[in-house]
Amino acid sequence: MPNPINTPEPPESRKISATGEQSVAVGRDAGTIITGNVTNNVTGRVTPIAWVTLVAALLLLAAGTFPAWKSAIEKGSKDVRTIQPDLLRTPHAGLEFWQNKARASMSLANKSDLPIIDVPLKREPFILRFPKIDEQGLRVNAWTSDYNFSIEDSDRATLPPFCSGCAYAAHAYFNGKLFLGKHGFNYFLGKRVSSYSNEQDEIYVSGVSSKEGHVDFPDAQSRLYLTFWIDHDGDDVFNIDEFEFVRLNFAD
Repeated sequence: MPNPINTPEPPESRKISATGEQSVAVGRDAGTIITGNVTNNVTGRVTPIAWVTLVAALLLLAAGTFPAWKSAIEKGSKDVRTIQPDLLRTPHAGLEFWQNKARASMSLANKSDLPIIDVPLKREPFILRFPKIDEQGLRVNAWTSDYNFSIEDSDRATLPPFCSGCAYAAHAYFNGKLFLGKHGFNYFLGKRVSSYSNEQDEIYVSGVSSKEGHVDFPDAQSRLYLTFWIDHDGDDVFNIDEFEFVRLNFAD
């Protein structure tokens, strides 16, 4: 009876074992992380080189996805004032702000039926464009705080800043300066606006004025709070689709 210890390994087994080792080597040389046969075909166990390549693959995967996880977490923790920017125009009055022949970007500052619109501008003159207005005109309160952002839907215009007799319109033609005042409004209609197209009118704003005098934008404050109102139906009531809150944020 032959001695089993001295019995040579069957050629087929040696071939399988050699093929398993070669498969891993070829995959590694080809630049892939795990290819071919990663187990010893005789024992069925995962080879040490397979463990190394598997761990390396997991580390590379984690390194590649971590920035995405971090970005998603940071995005979710931001204030609601980072809502998607770049509105084409304000949602209620259809206002557009232009500067240096380019439309200024706009973004919603809050989630509300009465949104506040943020508009970044340079400390330079700008153009305000809006749909053709009716005989009621466009009324604009300009102030240095959000004092008049408290107007609500269905309020009546019996108190400043939009009450009868509260208008600041002192000239037949607009002189380019928005008058700053907590208790009154700038009135734009007729000769005080310019026609831009068949659909839009515009006004050119070069600065602000107050009881202290005129100030051009290079020397003006960093932020203006504008409340717009177009009383389309002439009922002296603030309907939700007739007024708008806008913050102009000036930067050098």
